[in-house]
Amino acid sequence: MGLKCRVILEAYEESDGRVQSRDELVSVNIKRPETIDEIGLDYESQIALIQSTLDKIIELQGPLINEYHDCPRCGKKVTKKGKTSCEVHAMSTEHKIEFQKYRCPYCDWTSSESIRAIYGTDVHTSLTKIQAELGSSHSFRKVVSILKMLSLDKKRPVNNKERIKRVVTAVGKVIEEYNLLDPEESTNGVPNLIVHVDGAHVSTQEKGKRSFEAMTGTIFRPEDVKPINAKDNIIEHKTVVASAKEDQQESMKKMLITAAKRAGMTIAATKVTGLSDGAVNCKSVLAALTPYCNKLETILDWFHISMKFQNIPTLQSQEQKELESAKWKLWHGLAKDCFDKLTVVITKIDDKKVKERLQKLLEYLRNNEDILVNYEERKNNKLAFTSNIAELLCARYFSPPLRQKRSPLHTNFFAALCHPPF
Repeated sequence: MGLKCRVILEAYEESDGRVQSRDELVSVNIKRPETIDEIGLDYESQIALIQSTLDKIIELQGPLINEYHDCPRCGKKVTKKGKTSCEVHAMSTEHKIEFQKYRCPYCDWTSSESIRAIYGTDVHTSLTKIQAELGSSHSFRKVVSILKMLSLDKKRPVNNKERIKRVVTAVGKVIEEYNLLDPEESTNGVPNLIVHVDGAHVSTQEKGKRSFEAMTGTIFRPEDVKPINAKDNIIEHKTVVASAKEDQQESMKKMLITAAKRAGMTIAATKVTGLSDGAVNCKSVLAALTPYCNKLETILDWFHISMKFQNIPTLQSQEQKELESAKWKLWHGLAKDCFDKLTVVITKIDDKKVKERLQKLLEYLRNNEDILVNYEERKNNKLAFTSNIAELLCARYFSPPLRQKRSPLHTNFFAALCHPPF
């Protein structure tokens, strides 16, 4: 004789506890587990338990769907018109649900004949949600593969590539519409906001096109940057918007303005510090905030400057010291001295590739001379001078493994995965 357990599902009257039906869903022998897989239930048994449980619950719900006694149009008694059976797609399982159809013999009204007609969809929200989330960060083909594994390698029609594409598109459209809604200006504007704008070119599957441009904007208050250790900080609350539309950044500008307003930007009270890599499109997007804030200060963020210097190969001892000196001068707000020092270093370099990199660095800094600041001073005064925290967000999303086989639809949905607005 051994110990067993069973899972029972009872349907009972709420008022008096009277049992209407009682079904045994699973029976398990309780014995000493010999392997880790024998502890509890294996995944196949878990799915089977979910399947049988939902099958019974859905069977009980069926008669309550479409339940009519009187015609909703004329108020007279309706007659039954047979039954219909429809599919319902749950998170990991498929189900059939049967319900009654009705007809009014007086005005010819008929009840809905499908789950989709009644609820607008036959797919549970939990499944749609995970399709949208996975579809925003993986290729659609990869999402199909992941969902197939979650369903015990069963190929479910509801998890096909075209449906996932439709879900991501629909969710992205809703997010975009929300991001473009112009909110009322806050009566209690925040004094300071930091806005970081960045862009990346992402590989695409579109024929005849190698990549498309995607832009992100991150908005947060200075006080929301919190230290997590001696060297690193984290943004506790932020708003992120993104766009991949080829419309001269118009959608990106509108979304950034709207998000900044929701974060508390006002004409009367708010100074905005805009950080970017100095690209023309990024500066243009930041400039769109000017009419809606008290002051906009645009800064070439130190993160990108530092990366530009870091990408220069190690030079000979003396030239390396002069390069470090140029960087030091730039850090302390001595832009022209930095340019002079870099010019001297360039004349001393014989390697053609290294010389070209140095020339590109100098050209980059000169093109952005108007947004160079005294970074040392800003750091000492605890003012924003680098976008490295926000940059990590963009870099993580647009990192090489995720760039492959991505379409603009993914970027439309990107904002949904970020922190909500303030």
